[in-house]
Amino acid sequence: MPGDVLFEGKANHHWRTERGWTYSIRIVMNHGKQLLLESCFIAAKATLKAQDVTPKMLKGPGDMSAMVRIAHGVCVGLKVTIPE
Repeated sequence: MPGDVLFEGKANHHWRTERGWTYSIRIVMNHGKQLLLESCFIAAKATLKAQDVTPKMLKGPGDMSAMVRIAHGVCVGLKVTIPE
């Protein structure tokens, strides 16, 4: 349904070089298409910042807090683009 948000986190296997976690966020946009963003949300945060989002909303370290900020931005009508 439009407006639905799914946060996902997956532990990387300990024998791989990219240890830690991989995160993704899926948001169903108003037109029905899905926006999918995966770990390293720097570009998405930059698009929010360019729309004059208050710095207070963009504070907080890590991918989890970035996903919450992105979801909030989309819910209030801000544009978030998929990095190329």
